[in-house]
Amino acid sequence: MLYYLFEYLDKTMDVPGTGVFQYITFRSALALILSLMISTIYGKKIINFLRNQQVGETVRELGLEGQTQKAGTPTMGGLIIIIATLIPVILLTKLNNIYIILLIVTTLWMGTIGFIDDYINVNKKYDFNNLSQSDIETLIDEKLQKDIDKVVHHWKEEGILVEKARWGKSVITKGKIKIELNKDIDASKLTLEQVQEMIAKKTPEKKAAAKKAPAKKATTKKTTAKKK
Repeated sequence: MLYYLFEYLDKTMDVPGTGVFQYITFRSALALILSLMISTIYGKKIINFLRNQQVGETVRELGLEGQTQKAGTPTMGGLIIIIATLIPVILLTKLNNIYIILLIVTTLWMGTIGFIDDYINVNKKYDFNNLSQSDIETLIDEKLQKDIDKVVHHWKEEGILVEKARWGKSVITKGKIKIELNKDIDASKLTLEQVQEMIAKKTPEKKAAAKKAPAKKATTKKTTAKKK
């Protein structure tokens, strides 16, 4: 749009400096700066708006460590990318260019698909600003159940715990000893004897501190010749 305005000012009214818009390098640099400004200034506001609307990310229980940290993360963040892309394109390009038309149509089409997908999966199960007693109890029960599902084996008498870890791995814990198992090892099929053997291999051998015997100082008897 601005391209056609400055083209009119340049060719019809002969305004000095307006011809610079004819150079694609100038418009590309301007589009980059404008896109950065839009994403920087309005990105945080959009994220805060989505967070206030409880538009949060739902995370499946996969037994991965730290996976719940993404829960509640505002989804539909692609709106920032779409806005920061389309506004500079519409303002600074030739809209009769077939490639620009394809860019706009593709971005809007794929953005619509993403919006529908996020809207279907959006998590508005709880209003955390107005939780009832039953909601709190349900959340506590869900958290306890997740902790239970995370445990694969727990031999209390031996003090050994086998639980799910991140990236589909498992971890054996006994006191300060922690052993991370590879993904190809099925932790659910491990026996107590096998786990104890792994711990025994991991446990550092206690080296008996050899007491160093104090070195005896050789005492030399000095014989003094008596002067007669």
